[in-house]
Amino acid sequence: MTQLALSTLRTKLRVYLNDTGSKIWTSNSELDIFINQAIVKFTTDVPKRKSVTYTSASGVDGDTRTYPLPEDFVRARAARGCFTQSSRTETIMKVTLTPGMWQEGQEPAGYIVDFPETGYVYFPREPDGDITFLYVGFESTALDEDTDKVDIGRNAWGEQAILAYAAYLAFNPSSARRAQLEQWNRKADQNVDNPLEQEAKRWLAMYQSLIADNVQQPQVWEFIN
Repeated sequence: MTQLALSTLRTKLRVYLNDTGSKIWTSNSELDIFINQAIVKFTTDVPKRKSVTYTSASGVDGDTRTYPLPEDFVRARAARGCFTQSSRTETIMKVTLTPGMWQEGQEPAGYIVDFPETGYVYFPREPDGDITFLYVGFESTALDEDTDKVDIGRNAWGEQAILAYAAYLAFNPSSARRAQLEQWNRKADQNVDNPLEQEAKRWLAMYQSLIADNVQQPQVWEFIN
C-alpha cells in the first residue's frame, strides 16, 4: 500500500509549480488547502472500499429499516445480513423504487439509497440482526501536520494525479496570484487567453488523462436464476 505524507506532497507540488523557493506561494498553508482538496477529488474518482455495521440501535428514530449513510459515502456496493432467514447471512443488492406497493412480508430483500430522503439507506425487508453495508468512500480526513499521510492503496499513480489536480487548483485564476502577470492585461494589441487559466487547464487535462488511463470500469455480472 502506498502512503503519502503531507510534507512530501507539498515539496513535490512546489516542483510542479516551479516554486521551490517559495517565492510565489509563500505560505505552506495555501498549498495544503489545494493538496487536501485534490485528495478529496482523487478519492472520490477512485474511492476506497469501506464498510459500516448497522445495528437495530443505529436505525433512524428506532426504524430498523432506515439508516444514515456514512459521511464519506460515494456509492454502494452491496449489503450483508439476515433478511430471508434468520439463520442465513445473504448478500443483497440495490433495488429500484417503483410506483405501487409491496405485500406485507413479501418486501424485496435489497436496499434503496437516498430514501426516504437524501443521506439515508432504506431496507424494504426488515433485517433480522446486524447489517454490514459495503460501499466505496472518499478520504474525509484532512492532512494537517507534515507527518499526516493519505493511503492511496495500490494506486501508486495516484500521487501524480493528486499533484496534478492540486496544481490545477493553484493555477486556477480565482485562487492563484496574478501580480506577476499584470503585464498581460496591459498589452491591448495581444489577443491571448489568461495564462494562469491556460496553465490550470493543462494540469486539469493531465489529471483527467491519468484517471482515464488508470481507472478500470467495474465488471458487470449477470446472474441467471
